[in-house]
Amino acid sequence: WLTMMYPRLKLARNLLTDDGVIFISIDDNEVHNLRKICDEVFGEGNFVSELIWQKKTGSADAINIATITEYILAYSKHISTTKLNQDYDAHDEKRYRFRDEYFDERGPFYYDNLDRGTLGYHESLDYGVSSPDGKLVFPNGRIGQLNDGWRWKWGKDKLEWGIKNGFIILQESDSKESGWGVYYKIYLNVDNEGNEKVRSSPYKNLLQGILNTHASSEAKELFGKVGIFSNPKPTNLIKKLLTICSQTDDIILDFFSGSATTAHSVMQLNSEDGGKRKHIMVQVPEQTDEKSEAFKAGYDTICEIGKERIRRAGNAIIENQKTLIKQKQEELEKIEAKND
Repeated sequence: WLTMMYPRLKLARNLLTDDGVIFISIDDNEVHNLRKICDEVFGEGNFVSELIWQKKTGSADAINIATITEYILAYSKHISTTKLNQDYDAHDEKRYRFRDEYFDERGPFYYDNLDRGTLGYHESLDYGVSSPDGKLVFPNGRIGQLNDGWRWKWGKDKLEWGIKNGFIILQESDSKESGWGVYYKIYLNVDNEGNEKVRSSPYKNLLQGILNTHASSEAKELFGKVGIFSNPKPTNLIKKLLTICSQTDDIILDFFSGSATTAHSVMQLNSEDGGKRKHIMVQVPEQTDEKSEAFKAGYDTICEIGKERIRRAGNAIIENQKTLIKQKQEELEKIEAKND
């Protein structure tokens, strides 16, 4: 296994762009060995992540512990020039749960304390804020200035701006000496100066909600039966990896193409985001088992299965696009007729 993998990974590194990333799916039998090879071929410093993919929900035949995950190792050619995409749908809807009169412009928000005890004391940031009952509120709920390490995050000018523009709110608090707490609103669509902001965060290394059973459903949808593909990956898994690492004009290479899941995923993602990604699939012409469903269906090699999948997936994506365009046209016609 090591002898087979090593030269392929050396070639893969040569083919990577300077900012390119390679993803390698592996189970827990060889993941430790694969890490060692990749550290040698790509360099330990070019390790990006070890993603954990939950491929199923349980295993009734497990003896001790049910293994429901696999691993996907990610390495770059040059970590200093690698910049992966951000997740723009990662905001916590439960966190951004409040709305106010600025919702249409700023979106939902959540509250955070304006005072902090961990940023370092500054006397200029230890000032009184007028409360609704006329009291002056100082950091940490004090009623006067005191160097206890606490201060406001904002200076006086910005605080006045925040009060005037609805970013600051004072709320009664039994736990404060002054009886008041000062909070600022963190909106989803703007920063704390009112500038438009698209919030994002790095993708996480835990992949959930994408089960291996989805791959069987995809095979049945394309070929009318299951068993044509041997241990395929679901397209949503590959699309997730492409979303993390690829730009819309990248070239995606899979040198263990198998049933061409990667090609299917590239075409599907292009249809969804308007991308022009290209794919190169490499697969040795391995003979199919004479007892397999693929052989019975007339596919002598794994390559032939992959080719046919690319044809069928491409046609299905085109037909789906036509259906969506027709639906939109019908919706527009209904709106126009209603307006008339």
